[in-house]
Amino acid sequence: MRLMLSLFLMLIILFAVALLLIFLPLPRPFPPAMSSERNLFSAIAIGALGMVLLVWFTMTLIGGIIKTRNTLDPVFDELGFTKSSYLVVGRSYLGEVDGYKISANVFPPYRVEPGKVEIIIHSRFDTEMAIMKGKPLIYCKNCRRIDEDFGINAHVYSTKEAETRQLLKSSEARSAVSSMFDGDFRLLDLDFTPSFFSILIRTYNLGTAQFAEVFDNAILLTKLFTQN
Repeated sequence: MRLMLSLFLMLIILFAVALLLIFLPLPRPFPPAMSSERNLFSAIAIGALGMVLLVWFTMTLIGGIIKTRNTLDPVFDELGFTKSSYLVVGRSYLGEVDGYKISANVFPPYRVEPGKVEIIIHSRFDTEMAIMKGKPLIYCKNCRRIDEDFGINAHVYSTKEAETRQLLKSSEARSAVSSMFDGDFRLLDLDFTPSFFSILIRTYNLGTAQFAEVFDNAILLTKLFTQN
């Protein structure tokens, strides 16, 4: 989001500078305002400034991608996960932890959307459930919100209310969920489907230690929710 706002601001700056260069009276040796010579000068100046801003924008984007890789790689390298490219500039991880097959995909920033990482832990769950601060958009579309404060700073949606209440009775489970939502980064969704558990996180302001803690809590929740 900040990257796209920066791009929008750059376009406004370029437009404002172009108007000033064309219409603002300038002392010699600059050509007269609105003359063909001034228009040519303005075009050259705007082109040069545009190239500088484009290089800055590209370097900022690449820097964000490299930062995300440097944040996630230590965690997945230690676990022995394999790495591959994803959506050209993204990254995909594949591995196994405690018998659970796990994949993770890093989505680069797109339009006004910041970069994200989605972790998929394959396991079997008895209920379809979503824990988030907003509303389910991808998974758990038929789930209903449970009108109860579980002390986890997020809304809970489920297709089986009684089973979900039973799962969240565990103080260990509530503590893990609370820890995941209380970080400086933005945890978007925790989605439990019959065949996998999805964790969606924004990569902005996400550190390696924070990601490692989220990952450990995700494994813990998988174990707790598949045991019941």
